[in-house]
Amino acid sequence: MAGERSAADGMQTKAAAMVARSALKGMLMQQDFQSLKNNKLAELSRMNEAAFRADYARGWENLKKCPALVSKYRLRADLSKKEAAAIIGRLTRGECLDAIDRVPDEVLADLLSHGLAGAGRQDAPLSEKIAVFMKSASGPEAGKK
Repeated sequence: MAGERSAADGMQTKAAAMVARSALKGMLMQQDFQSLKNNKLAELSRMNEAAFRADYARGWENLKKCPALVSKYRLRADLSKKEAAAIIGRLTRGECLDAIDRVPDEVLADLLSHGLAGAGRQDAPLSEKIAVFMKSASGPEAGKK
């Protein structure tokens, strides 16, 4: 019984990660990548240092579970706003697509599961969470090139 539950949880994790990857990659392919970067850099420049540190600290909780990304981009808990802007400024669409593949399944599944608390019921079935995630991943800029 426990083995079946573990296998089912593993399948659910893989399915959630596959959907999250597909949605994120689809969004990156459909949107104007330079505009995405420019918007993120503008958002970053508007943040004061305290706001950046708080925002990055929340993100670091997931980033530290992605050793390939931490190593490739030399990420660390005390990354500065200037360093983050430099990393974002150098990114290409291809690097972002590759980075999505390097995020462990468990991290993507967890983000999908916990990241939708404000957008839907936490106890919602996986299919409902996936539908909300897909809708949010497409965003208002989807389809613009």
